[in-house]
Amino acid sequence: MKENCKAWRFYYIKKHELDEAIKNWENLIRTFRQNLIQGKYQPILDDVELSSHLPWFISVAMFIVPLGSEEQNHILLIEKLINILFENEYKYKSHFSDQDSDKELHHEIKREIEECFIEHIVFLRNKNFHPYKSLLIEACQKAPAFMYSVKVSFEAEMERKNEPQSIWLLWNMLAPDVKKLAQTEMNVRYSGIETDSVLLLKDMLYSGRKWQGHIDESRYISGGANAILQFAEETASNSYVFEGLASLIHYFPTLFFNKGISILANYFDKNSSIISKRLNTAYYLEMSIQHYLQVENLGSLPKEMFNSCMILLNGVIETGSARAYYLREHLIRSRKIEV
Repeated sequence: MKENCKAWRFYYIKKHELDEAIKNWENLIRTFRQNLIQGKYQPILDDVELSSHLPWFISVAMFIVPLGSEEQNHILLIEKLINILFENEYKYKSHFSDQDSDKELHHEIKREIEECFIEHIVFLRNKNFHPYKSLLIEACQKAPAFMYSVKVSFEAEMERKNEPQSIWLLWNMLAPDVKKLAQTEMNVRYSGIETDSVLLLKDMLYSGRKWQGHIDESRYISGGANAILQFAEETASNSYVFEGLASLIHYFPTLFFNKGISILANYFDKNSSIISKRLNTAYYLEMSIQHYLQVENLGSLPKEMFNSCMILLNGVIETGSARAYYLREHLIRSRKIEV
């Protein structure tokens, strides 16, 4: 507890009194450790709050919880600390004052809690993330920046372990709640939960990732291609999802072009301004359609594919693209529709 912390008093003590105080403090720590080992302390989790406990020490308790522990007190402790992090994520971003400094978690504390939680999630991947599954799902709405960071770190660890199936296990678990984020067109001019929601939403379609064209990337993304297409089919009215699918079509045409181009054409038909809403959408579309028409398919086109390409090229032309104009002329003059 803050008010009982004797460490605060050391600053005001001098000379021999300081030596005595340090000795008493070391005895207190030694006694505490012995009592802790003997199980004499029973945690009262409802009392753990930033108003009563030192933020710099609040994460320490999480480090002593064994990975995979099924003890109820251990589970409740981790849930309590993660929920404190959730509540703290945006609470003091506006109207911040010096009085709030003790209540806000320092970024180093957040990082420690986050890294420890990721270790638990990695360990529990073969148990469908039980007992923290609901906590992960809740984070999509309450703390999207935290969830984004957990997702990226988890995926990096699974790539290192060569377990792509675990990546898609987490992805599919989060997808229903992230779809709710895509139901509204978000404004990201200001920082806050809306900006972080966009960050998480875009990462569900791996938008902004720097793909190198390596065969391992295609093998990695192929495990979730159908799930991503289904996700986009339901949510591509959101311009970030629309741009994300366009980028995947561009980088992984074998996996996404045939079905993805039809999905985007259908949504463009409903909202003709959606291409111009995001900076890179037009580029992704014209480049992927050019590759398809001039490299992948030099013959006649199915009617649906012809129409989808025509619809999207018309949209890209509206952004001022000369390349899209010439592609459309090529499509009209040089391609037959399959009967």
